[in-house]
Amino acid sequence: MTKTKYHNISILTSDVYAKAGSKIFVEFDRGKKSDSADDKNLLVLPRDIFDELKYLKKNPKYQNKLEEFFSDLDNYTSKGMNNCPIENDKDKKLNFSIGQISTGLDIALVDGASDLSYLVNSLGSFNPDELKIISSNPETRFDYKSKKLPVEAPKILLGDISILNQGVINGSKNLEARLNEVENNILPIEEAESFFDKKELYMNQVVRLGKEDYAIVEGDISRGRWGAINRADNVRLRLLHPREKSKKIILGKQVMPSFIGLTPRDMTQYIALQYGLLNPNVSLLFLVGGAGSGKTLLSYAAAMYQRLEFSEKGLKDKNWETLLLDQLLNRELMILYT
Repeated sequence: MTKTKYHNISILTSDVYAKAGSKIFVEFDRGKKSDSADDKNLLVLPRDIFDELKYLKKNPKYQNKLEEFFSDLDNYTSKGMNNCPIENDKDKKLNFSIGQISTGLDIALVDGASDLSYLVNSLGSFNPDELKIISSNPETRFDYKSKKLPVEAPKILLGDISILNQGVINGSKNLEARLNEVENNILPIEEAESFFDKKELYMNQVVRLGKEDYAIVEGDISRGRWGAINRADNVRLRLLHPREKSKKIILGKQVMPSFIGLTPRDMTQYIALQYGLLNPNVSLLFLVGGAGSGKTLLSYAAAMYQRLEFSEKGLKDKNWETLLLDQLLNRELMILYT
């Protein structure tokens, strides 16, 4: 078999798989970062790490993510694997079975227990642009570094702390002009990022344009079988519609001037409520601001929303405040008499 030239070869330790699950297959897919059909990455999964994952799957903390990972791995490998024995200068042989995850990612299963130094040395025969071990455990990284092995922390599990300060950023006049001239006032994320100086835009990122206009980063969410968000496709920057300046809250098909009696007093409160606190695709949100900025009231509204169980029919048939009280009373009575 002719060896594929890989851009990046990565050996992940079991802790990374346990924390990331099937997200691994998306994050290491070179196809999302390159237009070349021949440009791909390789994930290497040795048998001893595979066995560690089987053991970790018994831990409730990692069970869902690892069950999904193993299910997806079985799916990918069932399409066929190619045997690729490798010999190095020590005259030893490693048996690799290589299969395709996607056009930008292959996976190599390594049979039998293997010394990591020997494995890294053998993988060098693929002549990758980069070869590294990835571990989220500082002690493990120290051990590998002491053996002069290439190791680093996983970027997919670590966010730069600066992202906590980037909920709302300022956009340029050129970006505002471009958004106003394109169809539906939407820009692909790659073009939108070109208006910023080496800044990456994140999902749900809000961009302030001038004094009154705002845009938000959106994408088509893909979830795993247990509800975790795996990825976002077609990520784009959308200019908010002028009608949103009325700051009316939309839930389902219902438009409400206020939510449980709370009316956003400015656009930042409206965006925090509509696109953050009441957004089912946002599981964690930091509300920051000075005294009197509305943080507590917005948090109360979010807490009320979390207690609600409603249907589209219920929203149409009943007054919203009445529905809210009914739901809260029913929930409290259910708790009291359980």
